[in-house]
Amino acid sequence: MSSLEEVRRWRAAALADGWSVEPTYKHAPVEQAANLNRDGFHVLLIARPKESKPAWMTSPKDEASLAVWGPDGLAISVDPGTGYSMAALQAGLRTCGYCMQADRDTRRVGFAGRCCAECLPAVRKRVEFPGWEN
Repeated sequence: MSSLEEVRRWRAAALADGWSVEPTYKHAPVEQAANLNRDGFHVLLIARPKESKPAWMTSPKDEASLAVWGPDGLAISVDPGTGYSMAALQAGLRTCGYCMQADRDTRRVGFAGRCCAECLPAVRKRVEFPGWEN
């Protein structure tokens, strides 16, 4: 899990770079749960300090995460600790989400996984078992 401050810094840099933002939930401020969009990329960002979590969320920890999808609808692995970079997101379109090798042709695996040809057979066996899409 990413740190709350890393995710907040990532969000601020993305907004400064021209991303649009809208709240994910009606009951949560956009600073804590947001959808960001730019050039076909989509980000679901959570930056919720433990003090602001609803009572039904029992974890005593901050909640901080980024989920990023490219214009092709496939996931892009992002470490908010390295900071926001549009160039890194674009490079992520050609980075396997399993072996993390860069500059590879990637394909869909599972619902939105991004996988290189070398990893694809083994990853398919692991994530696309009978009934996986149900």
